[in-house]
Amino acid sequence: MKHIVKVEKIAGVVFALSKQAWHPPLLQEHIKELQIYYKKDHNGLNLLTNPLPGIDEQLFLDSVKMYHITEIDALQAIKTHGLEGAVQIRDYVLQQAARYKEKKRRSSRYRRLYDAVFS
Repeated sequence: MKHIVKVEKIAGVVFALSKQAWHPPLLQEHIKELQIYYKKDHNGLNLLTNPLPGIDEQLFLDSVKMYHITEIDALQAIKTHGLEGAVQIRDYVLQQAARYKEKKRRSSRYRRLYDAVFS
């Protein structure tokens, strides 16, 4: 395995950083969870046996498609939480994702400033 050694001086202190090449772990548990999910029987949400969604439901389904949410999952959310609850969940998740993205952006900006000052 290849080791990368980097020497860095910060505020007069010399650091020798040693890094190894990293490979993501094989996530067997996640694969098993997905396999179980896709083996589930979704007959209760079969579009052929259930009536077509109304205008509001269809707008919700269209709004989550861009986030790669399947129609079956969106219909399950509507069935479980009602349309209003599913919309609230979607909005909350989007809000949290935006907050995380902003936090990450600010952190990145701070890192660049730190590197510029102490390099």
